Amino acid sequence: MTNSRRTDLERLRSIVWAAGVAEAMQIKNFLELELELQSRLGKKVVDPSGIFLKYSKGAVMPSKNRGLNCEGKWIDGAEAVVPGSSAWFKTPLWFLLKERGFSPEELLSSAELLPQEIASRLRHEHSGTAATRLRRMRETVIVDMLGTSTCWSLGGLVCVARIAQLQAHPYCARDALIASTWLLQRHAEQLPLNSLLVPPLQELSRVLAARAMEAMSIDGHVATPKDVGRHLDGWSQRLEFWQQARLCEHE
Repeated sequence: MTNSRRTDLERLRSIVWAAGVAEAMQIKNFLELELELQSRLGKKVVDPSGIFLKYSKGAVMPSKNRGLNCEGKWIDGAEAVVPGSSAWFKTPLWFLLKERGFSPEELLSSAELLPQEIASRLRHEHSGTAATRLRRMRETVIVDMLGTSTCWSLGGLVCVARIAQLQAHPYCARDALIASTWLLQRHAEQLPLNSLLVPPLQELSRVLAARAMEAMSIDGHVATPKDVGRHLDGWSQRLEFWQQARLCEHE
């Protein structure tokens, strides 16, 4: 895979994942990080190859392919040492942030990568076509995406947005993307200022905000960053309303 073909999203994906591993192991030097991972995996290595340094810059990707089902030696190796670290790479978020339309089959495959507790809110268990297995999206489903780790929640929220777009429900799509932007911003704010994750997550936040702005540009209206900011400002109140609505559904 050559650098000329690698997209900005793919580079950011590698950077976020590598930073997440470093953050979890509390090692900021990526050469030292590689040596420590090798040691914990039972391998005696004196000189690091520098591969994690390349990952940290987005110069190469740790996966064999770019699709939804990504595998890679270092993804699995880091996961063995730091359980949960692969989620930042494997979340369908990155695939769904591409600027294109998505088929029902792609969206169903994306949903099935998510933890069961949120995947079940996106698709039916019965057999049938991909289109019939996707649940009808509505705003209260957004609340169900917030009960797990940030990386999986983001994948769930953007999946809601893409399914809603497919189902011609633009306001649900808009709100799901606003929710994802709000969630990531809140997560980044809770990290230490010197965290390696802060800069790439801020960049990812800008990507999400841009997708939200695109989703808001409907019916001849061209949205602006101020529109996104206005919706973000009112998000907490809207979230509380939907949480109450979700509770009423279970009564």
